[in-house]
Amino acid sequence: MALLLLACVLLAPAVAEAHQQGRSYCTVRTAAGGLDVSVETAAEHLVPVIALSSRTPSDAELREAEPRLMQALEDRVTAWTPNGPCRFEPEHIELQSRESARTVVAHVRFHCPPGPVTLRNTFRMDVEPSSEVVCAIDSRAWVFRLGLEERDVGTPPRIGEVISSFLGLGAVHVFGGPDHVLFVLALLIAAARTGATESGWRVLRHTALVATGFTLGHSLTLGLAALDIVRVDSRLTESAIALSVIVVAVENALVARPRYRLATATVFGLVHGFGFATVLADTELPRRGQLWALLGFNLGIELAQLALVLVLLPLLLLLARRTSYERYVTRPTSVLIALVGSAWLIDRVFALELGI
Repeated sequence: MALLLLACVLLAPAVAEAHQQGRSYCTVRTAAGGLDVSVETAAEHLVPVIALSSRTPSDAELREAEPRLMQALEDRVTAWTPNGPCRFEPEHIELQSRESARTVVAHVRFHCPPGPVTLRNTFRMDVEPSSEVVCAIDSRAWVFRLGLEERDVGTPPRIGEVISSFLGLGAVHVFGGPDHVLFVLALLIAAARTGATESGWRVLRHTALVATGFTLGHSLTLGLAALDIVRVDSRLTESAIALSVIVVAVENALVARPRYRLATATVFGLVHGFGFATVLADTELPRRGQLWALLGFNLGIELAQLALVLVLLPLLLLLARRTSYERYVTRPTSVLIALVGSAWLIDRVFALELGI
């Protein structure tokens, strides 16, 4: 009995190590029209799969073997829906290091017909039956092994669903962000002031130009930041947004007819675009359908801003017909907006986290 226990103690690490060596990893994400899949395997474990000449292959040999690896994955990793098989599309490989061992990460896509997807993964199980593939499937854990080769993944979103989802996110962000709402309100207060002396058509034209400038500004920086082309510290962005609210409000209070409002709205639109992008940074744009998601988010912002204009501008135009508009609406409201913006600016610059 003592000898048996000793043998178990000595053999357990060897068995565990052998089991660990047979393990691969994968990540599966449902995407617009299919799945995005990555499979990570130690380079030495690929020797019998793609006929490498050495258990420690060089990077050049691994790169050269990429077509064979992709073919092996296409043969062993498959997906389908009730409406037919999904089409396999190889992307690229990455060479990485994990725990001082060289690993290969292969990225592939599946383009699927409509319906819930079933994924089958038998990678390396034909050459090593004890091997397994530990997967994160839309952040849910699953282990593919003999007897558990298939997994129902779910129904990937269609392009229309991606657009509508991000459209709602953009609209909610505008209405849920009081700094953006107050900035738009400050612009509209000054625009309505011209209604006392000019025709409604000229007021609408002026408002449309200012709104267009703001839209062009934030659309540009939103796209650059969301696609990770330009990075700006969020604390700097949020502080600049607070400053934009103060500048426009103070100008309303001190200047009867603010000049260069189109330029002002466009420049500060650039700043607000980086603010909008922080929401997408937390949400993470899908790898597939990225531009559609960005379009939906931006469209949601525009619809929310249009709703603010349609609700607030007619009311402000009615008030602007009164001679007391400047005294009882423009100045006190602008001063209040400036004070709120100042509180935001102090809070954000000094990272006080006052929750205001």
